[in-house]
Amino acid sequence: MDHLNIEDQVNMSRGMDSIEQDRLQALIDINIQHDKEVRQLKSRLGDAEKKAEKLNFHIKISDAELKALRVHNPDRMKKQIKRLQEQNRILTDENIILKAKKKQLNQQVDTCNQELEQLREEKAAEAAEATEATEATEATEAAVETMKATEAVADTTNTTEAVAEATKTMKTTKTTKTTKTTKTTKTTEAMDAMENCAEISKSGNKKKK
Repeated sequence: MDHLNIEDQVNMSRGMDSIEQDRLQALIDINIQHDKEVRQLKSRLGDAEKKAEKLNFHIKISDAELKALRVHNPDRMKKQIKRLQEQNRILTDENIILKAKKKQLNQQVDTCNQELEQLREEKAAEAAEATEATEATEATEAAVETMKATEAVADTTNTTEAVAEATKTMKTTKTTKTTKTTKTTKTTEAMDAMENCAEISKSGNKKKK
């Protein structure tokens, strides 16, 4: 039992040693990589510093040359300044012209928008007038149809009234004719009776004689 425990401890110690060695090796590798990157960065930094020194040197030389040019060539600088001022004036004039054109174009756009709005309103008004005219035409046609129908009904009514009036007239005429015929008959009968009476009177007179 003790022998087994000792072997387990030995194996465990060996495992721990192996893990520790791996960890140390990893740390060493990381340290080596870090040192390599640091050296590269230092090298780049050194190159950048050298370039910066060269640029500073060139800047100093350029400043010295510029000062020398200003001292020894004032006319050239004046001409250059004048040329730049002329360019600035030309650009300013062009800017003013462009602003004026922009303002004019904006006014034209506003005018076009107003005309477009006016045309839309006129079109809407024309459409409304056309609709009203159509409605008026339809109303007129309906009124004409109504008048025609009314006239037809009136004609029918007048025809009926005329027929009734004619019938009434015919009845009146017939009654009148019947009345006249009756009166004529009665008159004829009266005249016949008077003639008979006369004849009877004559006959009586003859008998008396």
